[in-house]
Amino acid sequence: MINKLENPQILAWVRKQLSNRNEQVTAPGDLLSALPELSSGQERIAGQVSNAHVLVFAGDHGWKQETDPTESYRMIQQLIGDENHIFDRYAGDGFTLLLCDVGVQGVFAENTPVFVKFKVRPGTDDIRQSAAMELFECEAAMDAGRTLVNGVAYRDCNAVGFGTIGAGSGLSAALVIHQLTGIPLADCLPYGITLQEAEAILSRVNASAVDELLAQTGGLEIAAVAGGLLQAAQNEMHVLLTGNTCIVAALLLACATNPAVADWCIL
Repeated sequence: MINKLENPQILAWVRKQLSNRNEQVTAPGDLLSALPELSSGQERIAGQVSNAHVLVFAGDHGWKQETDPTESYRMIQQLIGDENHIFDRYAGDGFTLLLCDVGVQGVFAENTPVFVKFKVRPGTDDIRQSAAMELFECEAAMDAGRTLVNGVAYRDCNAVGFGTIGAGSGLSAALVIHQLTGIPLADCLPYGITLQEAEAILSRVNASAVDELLAQTGGLEIAAVAGGLLQAAQNEMHVLLTGNTCIVAALLLACATNPAVADWCIL
């Protein structure tokens, strides 16, 4: 049995984010819209901030692939080209922005200074029909998040924020949030998903541990952020949060695994 989160501060923050919920980034401009929130968090950190990074993990969801399977791939290509000067905007606010593919449909040629590949698999399975992924794939995605956080820690980074890219993750995030908080499912769902659809998926979920819940509901980018949050807390790094529902779900997963994660979050 998975216990519900009882941290009142985290629960209050979750409810606040759900009141104005969105899916994760689907356009480059949305990365810019998260910047003021990240900058505000950085200003509230007690002590000196060193080489702050924002790590954005990308992964596709099988149930969404039938509509536009290359959306995330095209977006990352656009971001790497930096037509919107997003990396410069982040640098101007004191952040190094780094993109990571953990599960996008499509093959990227090579790593670059702003983009790294830790692809576990090209998208998850359709959660309307089966589990999103195998447990070992979930663990591999979490390891990718841990590895990237350790990588920036070696660069003397002591504050890290997270983001996600990929179409369809709002459903997976909602299922996780509902299961770990008890907040009514209807209050967690993204727009366009019916309660009946979500309840049908939940009826097939049979998880006794947090990693099993994540493997059954998806997605790879949520798993990567959860792993990154766990590693950041272990490294005693400050964590900057945004209201992206995938980040909310990942935080809940990390706190369910290690409640001390909450101590490092700037809410």
